[in-house]
Amino acid sequence: MNVVVAGGTGFIGRHVTKALIDAGHRVTVMSRDPSSVAKVPELAGAGAVRGDVTDPRTLTGTLAGADAVVGCVQFPNHPVEAPRRGRTYDRYDRQGTENLVAEAVDAGVRRYFYMSGAGADSRSPVVWYRAKGHAEETVRSSGLEWAALRPSWAYGPEDRALNKFAFMARRLPVVLQVGVKPQRVQPVWVGDVARAVARAFERDGAW
Repeated sequence: MNVVVAGGTGFIGRHVTKALIDAGHRVTVMSRDPSSVAKVPELAGAGAVRGDVTDPRTLTGTLAGADAVVGCVQFPNHPVEAPRRGRTYDRYDRQGTENLVAEAVDAGVRRYFYMSGAGADSRSPVVWYRAKGHAEETVRSSGLEWAALRPSWAYGPEDRALNKFAFMARRLPVVLQVGVKPQRVQPVWVGDVARAVARAFERDGAW
């Protein structure tokens, strides 16, 4: 299939792109900076197209000829929002997904895969969960064949979050806990997340 991966240069997106290429699909990475695609080893063999999901004007025509879209765009300022600079979960996750889905419908794309996250809920008081929940609702109501994945905390060699805690655990006698309540986290290997996406394209029943 001809698959466009939006956010394919990101931590999860680059692994998803590689998994799709390894599965035999023709993959194009959508990025605000298409020149960066050639600099990522995992993206060897992928095409590149410029597109910014927060600006629908840049999306026009980017999905022509695509059979499927994988939405892997992640909020670039995680976990801190900066509303005055336009960096919010709502802008990237909810609005960005709405823009990309609208372009997919206009382009006649058949399938849309959305990379969501554990806890996604449009009614949640947590902004990240709420934005992901609204994005899922947009995908479900699009009329496209769709699938979504809700991974927990993905980790891997390029992960900037969990690796910090691993570094502290190795070097410090104690590791500080974030917040005052116990938090259960079930990390998932980013390669497993990527394979799950690729396998969805092997099974019509996944859509």
